Formats: sequence, C-alpha cells, structure tokens
Amino acid sequence: MRRIPIALTTGFKGDSESYYDQLISRYISPFFTLCAKAMGVINPNVLTFVSFFLLLLSCAMVLYRAAFAGVFYRIVIALLIQLSFIIDCSDGQLARITGRTSKLGAWLDRLLDRVGEFAIFAVSGILAWWQTGRILFIFLGLVTGYGLTAFSLAMAVSDSCIVGEIAKFREIEKEKTKEEPAKGNDSQKEKKNLTLVISRVFFFLNFGIGERYLYLSFFILLNRLDIMLFMTSFLVVLRIVSISHHLKNKLKKADESLRRFNEL
Repeated sequence: MRRIPIALTTGFKGDSESYYDQLISRYISPFFTLCAKAMGVINPNVLTFVSFFLLLLSCAMVLYRAAFAGVFYRIVIALLIQLSFIIDCSDGQLARITGRTSKLGAWLDRLLDRVGEFAIFAVSGILAWWQTGRILFIFLGLVTGYGLTAFSLAMAVSDSCIVGEIAKFREIEKEKTKEEPAKGNDSQKEKKNLTLVISRVFFFLNFGIGERYLYLSFFILLNRLDIMLFMTSFLVVLRIVSISHHLKNKLKKADESLRRFNEL
C-alpha cells in the first residue's frame, strides 16, 4: 500500500484515534482531499458543511418509514453516513495542505460534528418508536446523542486543558521519580490492563466517532435500531462514567503538581 503524503497525515494521533480511523478512513480520506483541491476547493469549511449535509440527509432518509424497510434503501443510508465521516476527516487535511487552518474552522468542525451526531441518534430513536410503539426509544436516542456529545466535550477538556497543564509540571514529576523509590501500584496497573483488554476485544468501547457511525450503520442495515439503542445507550453511560473518573484523576494530579511547583 502506498504511503499517504505527509502533508495529509500531519496531526494524526496514532493510537489515540479510533481503530476505524487508523485502519480505514485515514487511507480513504486523502483521495477526497486531493479531489477537492483539484476541483478548486481551497476552503476546508466547504467540506465541513458537505459532511454535515450528508449526515442530515441520512437523518431525513431514516425518518422516511415507507422506504426504510427496503434493504437497498438502508444500504444507501449506511453508505451516506460513512461518506459523511470520511469527508469530515478530509476537511482538516485540506486545511493543512492549503495552509488555511484556523481556530474558527476547528470550532465549526466540532460543533457540526456534535449537532449531526446528536441528530442521527435522535431520529434513530424516533424511528425505533414508530416501529415498536415504545416511547422509551425516543428517550434512549436522546440519551445516546447527548451522552456522546458530553463524552466528546469531556475528552476535549481532558486533552487540551488538563494535559497542557500537567505538561508544565513534567519536569517536577521526573525529579520526583529520581528522588523517590517506586511505590507499589499493582492494583492500578491491573485495572488499566483490564480496561485495555476490554477496549481491544469490544472495539466500539473505544467510541471514536468512526466506530459510532460504523456501529450505527451496522444496525441500520439489520433494521434493528431498537437493539442498537439499548446497547449504545448503555455503553455511552459506561464510557461517560469512565471518562469522568479519568478526568477527576487528571484534575487531582494537576492540583498536586501545581502545589509542589508553588512550594519550590
């Protein structure tokens, strides 16, 4: 397989990204990026809005009950959802190779991602309600959409703010490691390893945006959005609790590092 041009992979986070990102989308999105540039599209926000439009179109098609029963119709919806995600990966690549990166563009990309994500899970809940007559599915759809948004915001705070603050005190941590003997933390390592194993076996627990859309597309093809909403809402709540605990520990670590820094 040919290597992707370095300009298209700048900012690629490797293991911190989802498995779907690493294995599929990052090898497909450069094609759309280069096609857009060849067509004269130099504003990455155009791709952002195209991706958002495709996701809204998928939402509208999901709500068209009369056609949703057809297998071909559901295949088209699933492909549109995947295409939306891949083009969403292309906007950042286009911004980098054209030198048009901006905070506004990054903010707009995240905002439309969250709105589109919430919309597709909400309408899935509505369709499941129509199919089963159980209003519970509307609630589960809203919980899933809102929970994924909250999860994304928590990750953004964790990755940008707290990690940045902890990095300032990295030298202090290094000095502490040199001066103090290592303390036993076998239980913490066991918990971390267990979480890692679970996330590797059940890849959707990683819950990168690619997995979310892949997971959604799979159940759309099966026409079992009711099962998907039960499972996804549970996994989202589980992931939110995990991230909240992780965020709490990072805040505690940042406070301890800041206290030691002030004592110097």
